[in-house]
Amino acid sequence: MLWRGKFVAWLRRVFSRTLLRRALGAFLLLALAACDSAPWVSLGGTATPTTQRAAYTAAPDETAQPTLPAPVVSTAVAPLKTPTPLPLPAVAHYSIDARVDYEARSVAVEQRIRAVNPAASALSDLVLAVEASRQADVFTLDSLSWADGSPVADARLETSAIRIPLQTPVPPGAALDLDLRYTLRLKSMYSFLGFTGRQLNLGDWYPFLPAYQEGSGWLLHNPGTVGEHLVYPTIDYDVVVHLAPYGSPLVVAGSAIPGIDGSTYTFQLSGARGFALSISPDFQVLSTTAAGAEIRAYIFPENLDAGRASAEAIRDAVTLFSELYAPYPYPALSLIEADFFDGMEYSGMFFLGAEYFNAYPGAPTSYLVPLSAHETAHQWWYSLVGNDPAREPWLDEAFCTHSEALFYEKYHPDLVDWWWNYRIWRFLPSGKVSADIYDYAEFRPYVDAVYLQGTKFLDAARREMGDEAFLAFFREYAARYAGRIATSAGALELLQSHSAKDLTPLVQEYFDLDPNQK
Repeated sequence: MLWRGKFVAWLRRVFSRTLLRRALGAFLLLALAACDSAPWVSLGGTATPTTQRAAYTAAPDETAQPTLPAPVVSTAVAPLKTPTPLPLPAVAHYSIDARVDYEARSVAVEQRIRAVNPAASALSDLVLAVEASRQADVFTLDSLSWADGSPVADARLETSAIRIPLQTPVPPGAALDLDLRYTLRLKSMYSFLGFTGRQLNLGDWYPFLPAYQEGSGWLLHNPGTVGEHLVYPTIDYDVVVHLAPYGSPLVVAGSAIPGIDGSTYTFQLSGARGFALSISPDFQVLSTTAAGAEIRAYIFPENLDAGRASAEAIRDAVTLFSELYAPYPYPALSLIEADFFDGMEYSGMFFLGAEYFNAYPGAPTSYLVPLSAHETAHQWWYSLVGNDPAREPWLDEAFCTHSEALFYEKYHPDLVDWWWNYRIWRFLPSGKVSADIYDYAEFRPYVDAVYLQGTKFLDAARREMGDEAFLAFFREYAARYAGRIATSAGALELLQSHSAKDLTPLVQEYFDLDPNQK
């Protein structure tokens, strides 16, 4: 139709301008809200109350066995033919050998990066993001060399990056190997990178190549005062962790289930956006399965009941999202109870703050259960399908918040109104969904605009399109952008292609698409 062609052309023209924004400073966050309670069309299936499910059995070691049956989930939409995904960009490979001294709070690392030129033309430089160097005296680069042992000439270690000019440009698709040796001396911090009295956390702990975008180069942003700023490509990982002797047994959790040989832990993970670790002498391990994946929960002993509830929600979410969006992309998913506020997602793993477990009332009417579903959804919207969270954060955060609504429709239909009021309407959200992390200096207005207004937009689109077309959009979006970096223009264009109605007025209502406003 003529209006559809004009809509697509308008999207491309406007987004090409509006993404040129300003940049600034710092990191944090998790979804804290959602929309109004309006009647929704059920996705089908019968919800089994959590209270009627079999209980977990706590396991004191890494050999916990699943004790929960996987729920049977049906949906109201007919199975769709999976679209052929676009060709994948080149995938880098990281081999990481880490010697962790838990008592000294230090990590000595040898890392090889096999970098594949992702550009369509010859590459004249490499840029490594080094988030650990943002903390003073934490990251020390001991050596940097090519695979043949020759030193890397003219490399510059900046505040949070290593920039490497290439004397000989690398052709498209060609690979080169880079060897690094570095030491992390972690600080006492309630954070995903640091240690507390209960755990040592390694998130964003190794240098990595950020995603590359034609016309823009390496996507390396400065932090903002809210939100997340790192743009991750897909990477294949081989990680080996050696534990130094410690006075009590340590449990090692990571983005994959490890092979264990004494004090050596071996991990493998493919097609991942990030690899994280958490180590603690206090973890109790709960385990079950969903959609062919092992679900593990690493929980502090005083919160095992809440840990079971969270793990059940994760299990159910993996089952549901595997049917609605795409098959779960990894062999396992680990929940880490975090000794810090809020949470953080990585491929195959996420942190969730202990305050949510402490406050769990014994029912899915607090933050613990919806946030467990939210963080699980990031395995699709962040990990399977990547995006630029600094410039277009709604593509993962609104998608994940909206996923909570689908989760409650399926498993807690009597609480759907509660969810919309608790997560969204009570905050009276405002702002434009197209906001980026540099548009806000405070957490609440940013969340209202990106997470909550974004969820309202997706809900409104669903009402316009109907369930079948709306869910068909998600399936094609996941298939088309798996392993890639999605954009707002591409997502909205695809959403429109699945709608029989013109969505232009709806997009204009929720998005700031005036290039003169930015």
